[in-house]
Amino acid sequence: MITLSISKFRASIFTVLLAFAPLLPAAHAQYAGAFARVNVPFAFEIGSGHYPAGVYTIGMDSPSVLMIRGASASGLAIMAPMDDNGQRAKSGAAFFHKYDNRYFLYEISVTGDSRRLHLQPSKAEKKMQIAAGKTAPANLEVALIETAH
Repeated sequence: MITLSISKFRASIFTVLLAFAPLLPAAHAQYAGAFARVNVPFAFEIGSGHYPAGVYTIGMDSPSVLMIRGASASGLAIMAPMDDNGQRAKSGAAFFHKYDNRYFLYEISVTGDSRRLHLQPSKAEKKMQIAAGKTAPANLEVALIETAH
């Protein structure tokens, strides 16, 4: 039973990689490396990772993988679909949902770029959404320290 689940998981990962493979060579040069830093004044979560307050470097490893690194937390890669609304951001920011005393990173915008990185809600955030019912989470915006293209 466990072997079957692991096989399904591996097949899913392989399928995702194949879906994005045609996009990677042309886009890798555009997205490689760090593009921003953000000083988050509260602990937050992304996927299954828990991060203490602090300064984090944000970068793209490819058009679909977001990298976040802090002084006391290891790097984390997340599938992050991009959305292009056609309007260039006047300032870069990281956007968080807040449920009670828990914060979840859900979006990043970069100064001068019309694309926004949207992060999928984690299992923990989905549980918080269900518990909140129809009550919308508080949305918090933290300005990026610097951006470089």
